[in-house]
Order: sequence, then C-alpha cells, then structure tokens
Amino acid sequence: MSDVREGANHQLDQVGEEIRRLRRSRGISIAELAQRIDRSVGFVSQIERGRSRPSLKDLYAISVGLGVQIGWFLLDQALPPERERGVIVRAHNRRKYEQGGIATEALSPYLGEDLELMMSTLQPGARFEERVAMHKGREAGFVLKGSLEMWIDGECFELKEGDSYTFLTSKPHWSRNTGDSETVLVWVVTPA
Repeated sequence: MSDVREGANHQLDQVGEEIRRLRRSRGISIAELAQRIDRSVGFVSQIERGRSRPSLKDLYAISVGLGVQIGWFLLDQALPPERERGVIVRAHNRRKYEQGGIATEALSPYLGEDLELMMSTLQPGARFEERVAMHKGREAGFVLKGSLEMWIDGECFELKEGDSYTFLTSKPHWSRNTGDSETVLVWVVTPA
C-alpha cells in the first residue's frame, strides 16, 4: 500500500512541477494564474509544491489559464523509443491522470497540439465537472462501454454503449456515469 501512496505522491509532485515550469516559461506570476482560474494564490502554490491535488475541473482551468489543453499535464509513464516519439503510443506507455473516480489516459503522442485523443474510465457516479472552454473548438466522443448522461448547453442526453457525440467546446458541458458499472469513453478535443 505504501508503494501505491508513494506513486500517487510522486505523480502529485510531477503535476505541480509541470504547472510551475509551464507558468514560469510563459512569464505568468502565481497571482496572475490564480486570478485567471478564480482561485487563491495559496491554492496555486500548494498545487505547485505538491501539497494539494487539483480536481479535473481545476486542472482544466489551469490548462486554459496557461494556454494548453488539459492533456499537457497527464504524466508520462516512460519515454518511448526515439523512432516512436510523436507517432505511436503504446498501451503501457500512456500519460495518465486519476481524480474523483475518473481515470483519463492520453492516446495521442503529443498533447497541447491541434488534436488530443483521450480515453476516460468513469466509475459509477463519477462525473466530469461543468466546463466551458475559453477557446473555440470541438469535442467528440464514443462510448465504448457503459452509459453516460451528458449535458450540453443545458440539454440532457442519455448515451449508451456504441453512441457518439460532438459539440462546440464554447458551450457549457458536463457528464456523469449514471450506471452501476464503469463507463469507458474515447474522446477527442480540437481547437478552432
């Protein structure tokens, strides 16, 4: 159990370090980032120092505040061979992030690019918090397994295994697993 806890703490430190590195490289102060995401300076500082783990909603806000897509912060498991970089993502080598009953894996080799392909596994009752992108783009997805209640611009849609969706990311949207078993969703996000 301590190995699992140590791994989670290492992931926490890496996310915080990556946020700090990206923020500094863009010349953004902690106060400015905190203002952009409507959080306190202390909140951002604790995340950067690995003392607090951001929710997916907070991580999404941070990614928008820093001008990258959320997948930027999903962590590498290992560096792939040189000839596969930017082309192939092996199942054992995906960038992953887990929070609130949702495990998200990056299926794209490079994140923060024009297209991000992800796979999320939602445990029963788990939900993606409401999001509105600060940029124009599209999200599309496919339910591989289970069921999903999706709200897009105030309208509710019930999705089952095999169903797919697409919408503009500028519309408010959130979703949750309303079933008794896990839901697996493959989704893609593109900028305008």
